[in-house]
Formats: sequence, structure tokens, C-alpha cells
Amino acid sequence: MKQLCVCLLLVFGAAEAQQAARPKVPVRKYEVSLGGGIALPFAPEVFNGYWTHAYHVSGGIGYSLSPQLTLALLGEYNSFVFNDATKTTAFAPTALVNAFLNLKYSFLPLATVRKWYPYIVAGAGVMNVSVSGLAAQPKGTTSVDELTFGIDGGAGIEYRLNTTTFIFLEGRGAMAFVTGNSYIALPARAGVRIRF
Repeated sequence: MKQLCVCLLLVFGAAEAQQAARPKVPVRKYEVSLGGGIALPFAPEVFNGYWTHAYHVSGGIGYSLSPQLTLALLGEYNSFVFNDATKTTAFAPTALVNAFLNLKYSFLPLATVRKWYPYIVAGAGVMNVSVSGLAAQPKGTTSVDELTFGIDGGAGIEYRLNTTTFIFLEGRGAMAFVTGNSYIALPARAGVRIRF
């Protein structure tokens, strides 16, 4: 029994020493991000019927509440491309502009030296939905220009380039609660985050 105890102490002591020896990175409290990509119109039918995709740009600032939890303010602009195959009689540019307060949870602490950090993100904020007037059938006529409440959520992965710079790839869903309908877009973006 004495030998078993000594053996267990040695094993646990070695594991603790190895954990203590693993290099740590200082937790940087602030972050700035820039990204771009595409967004797909998902709902309602008149939205995904007349537009194919959007060019997406975004930027944000964040504050680390802990090594795994970050609070971030994200601003986005999505400019949707009109689907010429619908043969409508009138159209104009359509855009979604968002400002979200998001909470991001990283599955691995940013204080440890690793290369890949998967995460999930969710939040709420305001969305300006600007859908131009259409006169076409069978999907009907639509015209929306409304500032409204919105929510978003998704997942992504970060790759550490050095102690301050990360690149990321992220997919999300964003929903705007417009009067009489909910507009849903699915942005996919890539970009860079700098922590300081």
C-alpha cells in the first residue's frame, strides 16, 4: 500500500510539474477585429427569392472578461446582390446594417499556448433592414426600411499567429424582427483579431 501511494504521488507530481511547465501567454484584455466575407439571404421567401448573396464587411472591439469569455461590440454591413433571373420590373440596392453586443466563449483558454481556439458566439442588438421596393410576381411586392431589434449566434475558430494576432473563420445567423416578418441572413466571414 505504501508503494502504491508513493507511485500515485510521483505520477500526480509529474503531471502537475508538466502543467506548470507549459508556457503561458499573458491574457490581453482588449481586442480589435476586422473581417469580410459573404452572407446568404435565408428568410422570408421574398428576401431569398430576389437576392442571391451579400458582400459582407465587419469590424469590432472587445474586452476579455476571462481567458475564455469575451464581450464584443460588432458592426456589420451586408450589401445584397440582386438576382437578375427573377425578371422584376423595378429594384434598388438592399442592405442589412447591424450593431450587436456579443458574448464569445472560447472552448480553450487564450492564456495557454495553442494554435487553434474553437468558440461559439451569441448576442443581440439593432439591425437596419433596407429592402427596396419590388413590383413582381409571384413573390409579391416588398419594401422595408426599418431599424429593429435583432439577435445573432454562431461558431468559429481562431488560429494564433503570434502572442497578439489571430486569424479567424466564423459562420453565424442574424435575425431581424421586422414588423410582419423576420429577416434572416447567414453571414460567413474571415478576418484578423489583434489583442493588446
